[in-house]
Amino acid sequence: MAGELASANHQIVKMTNERQRAEMLVDLLSSPDTVSVRLAAAPETQPSAGMVRYNAKRGMVVYTAELPALPADKIYQMWLVPATGAPISAGIFAPGPHGTRQLWTAEVPMNTEVKAFAVTIEPAGGVAQPTGPKVLVGAG
Repeated sequence: MAGELASANHQIVKMTNERQRAEMLVDLLSSPDTVSVRLAAAPETQPSAGMVRYNAKRGMVVYTAELPALPADKIYQMWLVPATGAPISAGIFAPGPHGTRQLWTAEVPMNTEVKAFAVTIEPAGGVAQPTGPKVLVGAG
C-alpha cells in the first residue's frame, strides 16, 4: 500500500506541475504584452519555419520550430538579439521525432528590448555566444 500511495503522490505532483505550466503558457500567450515573431530560414539554409512569442515584462520566450534532426554532437540554440549588447541564449533544443513541432520555453532578462531572434547550430550542450550557422531568423 505504501508503494501505491507513493506512486499516487508522484502522479499528483506531475499533474500539478503540468497544470501550472499550461496555465503559465495560456497566461503568457494571451497577454497583450506578448509579441509574436515568425522565424524564417536564413538565406543560406534549406526551408524551415518557426515562431517565437516574447514577453519582455515577464522575461519569457516561447518558441516552436520545424527543423531537421542533427548529429549527436550538435544542438539547436535559440538567441534573443537585444537592441544593444551581445546575443542572449534562450536555450538549446532538439527537434521532435520525424520533424514534429514541439514547444520550448525559456526565461531571459526581463525588459530586454529585442531587435531579432535567431536559431543557430552549436556544439552539444550549447555555447555562451553564437558560433555556428544561423538556420532561422526573425526581426523583433
